[in-house]
Amino acid sequence: TQENEHKHIRNRSVFSLSDLHANQPGRGVHYADFRSSYQITICNYNVFNWDNELVEEFTYRNANGRQLSDITTAIFIDLTQVEEIVRKPVAEMTAIEQWVVFLAKANDPRCRDALNEILKRKEGISVAYEMLTSISTDANERARFHSRRMWQMDRDHELASVVHDTNAKWEKVVADKDKSLADKDEMLADKDKSLADKDKMLADAQALIAELRAKLGER
Repeated sequence: TQENEHKHIRNRSVFSLSDLHANQPGRGVHYADFRSSYQITICNYNVFNWDNELVEEFTYRNANGRQLSDITTAIFIDLTQVEEIVRKPVAEMTAIEQWVVFLAKANDPRCRDALNEILKRKEGISVAYEMLTSISTDANERARFHSRRMWQMDRDHELASVVHDTNAKWEKVVADKDKSLADKDEMLADKDKSLADKDKMLADAQALIAELRAKLGER
């Protein structure tokens, strides 16, 4: 159904926010001292079954809208509304609208003039843009980095495999030696028992001979 179409992304947001908030250092800390937690989901589609705002914020509230707490906030930003925003002069855009234009249109040459003006106005967006361009300018370097990383991962895997195989072989050698020693101990135990049985038989025979000699001497 339309209501459940993007339920997974909403549930994912709740899980991430709960996990983030619950993993604050809590030992010896008063509940009143916990910091607020925010989970921001940026989507290029509408995850709700209503005409949502550009930014939707959710906290704990009851059915009447009374708030339990604002210590955790789930935020959704809808990039699909960017086409309407870019028609506005940059000077009339809100801070969040400028961020939406940057996130959705950073690589769109048709929005270059608007983006340049936004970069002049918002230092934070300018820093983000410099980071983006430094990452994406040299495709060859990215390919080399990926190749080096894959080589290192393959090498680590091979080393781990060698260590695993060596340990397995060594454990088998030790196990075989232990079994051989156990088998020898069992053989020695069997021989000891056999010798003890023979000693008993010999003692019984000697006792019988002595008894027969005694009877013959009486005659």
